[in-house]
Amino acid sequence: MGTRNYISVDRQYDQYERIYAETKVLAFVHRKGEANSVRQYLETKACLKDKGIEVIDVAAVDLEDMRAQLESVIEGVDSVFLACDTLINVGGEEIVIEMCKKHKKPSLAGLKGSVGKGALVGNVAEFRGIGQLSGRKAGLILNGANPSSLLTESPADDYVIINMITAKELGIEIPQYILDDAEEIINE
Repeated sequence: MGTRNYISVDRQYDQYERIYAETKVLAFVHRKGEANSVRQYLETKACLKDKGIEVIDVAAVDLEDMRAQLESVIEGVDSVFLACDTLINVGGEEIVIEMCKKHKKPSLAGLKGSVGKGALVGNVAEFRGIGQLSGRKAGLILNGANPSSLLTESPADDYVIINMITAKELGIEIPQYILDDAEEIINE
């Protein structure tokens, strides 16, 4: 019946794994109790279980709690996944990215802005594509389609963004063929 900015964890993690395949333990950072975040966490846990990767739940109630929880687990993880949620949006990404850089941990983000602020990579929903999809749905409705008969859809194309500044800081070499596939590369 509408559109959403959902990208499956399979698609997100597959892009991340092409760059950094050494993860055995991943911290998933999100707001505790936020329905969207809980679904992302459960999907991540199920997806990565099949790959033999342990997922540590960092479910924070506020930014101070996020910092404390992440500080307590960061040494024991290989990577960090920033959820696509409201706590990450209101300052959480800065905390996670700061800690990841301090402890030399690569990070995967669900939001384009998080990669712009220093996460290593994200396969994110690009709002232009969501807008185009929404426009097509609006056209169908204007031409007489019943809104409740329309399926909720997500963008079909990947929008991979890579932060090369972070890659260099972490000493991660990203092959040219991966850079060629990226939609956006941050170099400055």
